[in-house]
Amino acid sequence: MEWIHRQVLHDLRCVALACGDARQRIVGLSNPKDRPKIEETLLSVLDDKHLNCPIGDMGDSVRKVLQIGAWQQSDDPEMATFSIAILLADVWNTSVGFGSPDQDWSDLSPFIMNLPPARRAVLLRAYFELYQMGICKADSFPNPNQYPTENADEIMSPLCCLARKMTEDELNFVSQADYGCDVRKHLTALYEVLDQPDCRFPKDECLYPNEVVELISHDPSSMGFVGCTALLIINDIHSSGHHDYMSFRWMNNSKAYCGLSDSQREPILRGIRHLYETDKDGWDPTELQFGKKRDKQVMSIPYYDSGSAA
Repeated sequence: MEWIHRQVLHDLRCVALACGDARQRIVGLSNPKDRPKIEETLLSVLDDKHLNCPIGDMGDSVRKVLQIGAWQQSDDPEMATFSIAILLADVWNTSVGFGSPDQDWSDLSPFIMNLPPARRAVLLRAYFELYQMGICKADSFPNPNQYPTENADEIMSPLCCLARKMTEDELNFVSQADYGCDVRKHLTALYEVLDQPDCRFPKDECLYPNEVVELISHDPSSMGFVGCTALLIINDIHSSGHHDYMSFRWMNNSKAYCGLSDSQREPILRGIRHLYETDKDGWDPTELQFGKKRDKQVMSIPYYDSGSAA
């Protein structure tokens, strides 16, 4: 399974789990004699990292209940969101899910587009990928990179604060990262970048301080690692992903990012999710040149719903 597919399924599961006790209310829509089995099956679906719904009579019973739940948009938005997330995953896994994804998009889009931004971003991305695969057809389709969880300003402000927390010792260490070459020039450029309101790298400059920042950000054990990572995310956002500093680093350093302290981890992960959500060409840390893929399992980007990561 490609990384983007695993990421979409991861996010759909997170949305379903974030919908509180919607599962119990879904079970309540079923025939009383079927409820214990429906409950058991739904729990097993939620326990599966890809939300696999079984094929067979019980799987079909669960799908029918979810299809009812998906239309409870006015009466129970949480139930509708829960149901849509699992049904979309089912389309990915089995090509079953909704009876007609084409019709369902036209009917469900007003509800999805008015969800809280984090949930909207996930469901829209899932539908968009199905649209790209030819499973869901539509005359026009909103591009999910125009509907991220957060806007760039919300993301970059805490990242700039993180970068500016680098100490004098850290900045001196970073400036020496290029085998001790041009230390003063790198250090001066670092201070100039940090003095900018938006921590933007100099225009048309690819060496000072970019080179040492990139080198330090490869090594989680290095002094200045967090601040340099923040600078790269900021400048990836400034360039609309043109430089793509972070996809390769996510492949190699995702565990290190997730292991940071709370105050460091959240701005970094929110920034990486923003890059994933807004990349117009499809952000993929396994992508190589000429359509080739890296043969490596890469962690999914954590999902934030109401301030908590999953």
